[in-house]
Amino acid sequence: MTSKLLSQGAIVRYEKEPPRYIHQETLQDLAQQFTERLGQYHKDFPMEEWTPRDSFREVLSIQSNKLYTLLLQRMSKDNAIVVEQDRVRLFNHKVRLHASQAELEKSLRALYKEAHLTPPRARELPEMLQSDTEDITSLLSLLVERGQLVRVVEDLYFDMEILQGLKQEVEAFLLEKKEMSPQDFKQMTGASRKFTIPVAEYLDKQHFTIRSGNVRKLHPKRLKQIEEG
Repeated sequence: MTSKLLSQGAIVRYEKEPPRYIHQETLQDLAQQFTERLGQYHKDFPMEEWTPRDSFREVLSIQSNKLYTLLLQRMSKDNAIVVEQDRVRLFNHKVRLHASQAELEKSLRALYKEAHLTPPRARELPEMLQSDTEDITSLLSLLVERGQLVRVVEDLYFDMEILQGLKQEVEAFLLEKKEMSPQDFKQMTGASRKFTIPVAEYLDKQHFTIRSGNVRKLHPKRLKQIEEG
């Protein structure tokens, strides 16, 4: 009976050992519920482009990792959703900014570009830009989601391209010198300790560098990536 239902496409196996199955209609019902809940999330949080991948697993009562993965794969294949690493959105969802929000976004991006490695704290932005704190917070999150800004710590953000450029400089320096002192890093960035310390700690957390005493070296994981090309 099971083999016949599988061949007819009436059921789908999502676990091999022990074998577990789900009826196509049940899978379709889960997909519908997922779509409705994700759509409501987008409606409730219009400034957020994505939601965490596992947001609706518990509310849909899906205990199996493989079943949840199967559901997302099917929905992605049907162009109902877009899954990217650990986040998900409806296929046709896109954050649409009002004219004033679009202008504020433009100002924020320009500000962080010009600030280079000495950007203002997020709490200083409302007064600097004469804008609402909530709007600025939402736009900062959106720019982080889009990979245009990086949140290093608390309310300290950097332009992604500028931070990537710094990482390239740090890597070139460490490949040649093997280690970097705080003074070396300060000279490289031209920034004070209130910027260099959080950035250095961020690079450590990213497993790009590693602290050894009072100096930093390339992290073994980064060295391995370089060796493997």
